[in-house]
Amino acid sequence: MAVGNILRILPTNRDKTPSPGDKAMKIKNSVPQRLSDHDTKVLNKVQRRAYQLDKGLFNCCGMRVGWSSVIAIIPVIGDVLDAFMALMVLLACREVQGGLPRGVQAKMVFNIIMDFGIGLVPLIGDIADVLFRANTRNTVILKDFLYEKVKREARSGLTPSFEPFKV
Repeated sequence: MAVGNILRILPTNRDKTPSPGDKAMKIKNSVPQRLSDHDTKVLNKVQRRAYQLDKGLFNCCGMRVGWSSVIAIIPVIGDVLDAFMALMVLLACREVQGGLPRGVQAKMVFNIIMDFGIGLVPLIGDIADVLFRANTRNTVILKDFLYEKVKREARSGLTPSFEPFKV
């Protein structure tokens, strides 16, 4: 399933939330409710970087193309630079409060390795690199982790409830 087609139903800071009858609601750049300011900044930073690397330059045949795909056209050196930039996104992800668990980091590193391996194949690899979008996939993994983190904290009572103060 392509990352661009992933539909998410997450509680967000926006007013409109999906009702139980809705099949799905695509939410762009959403931030889970009750996420700390620091984690919100990290998520926004990662989303901006991933967008620039995967989709930020131009539209080609209905596909958004970013810096990552253009740089990866250069054989081997471009793929190494692409992997380096993807690792920079991973380092930004690790700045969340409490750090990232090893399992989440392993998924992200796997995406980066797959992107690097796919990109090494001449021509076909460059086309597949446009479609794979490792940075966007890693952003989705980070967002899922943060959503689960907020849910765990809410269940354990670590985050304040945002209900009106009762006298």
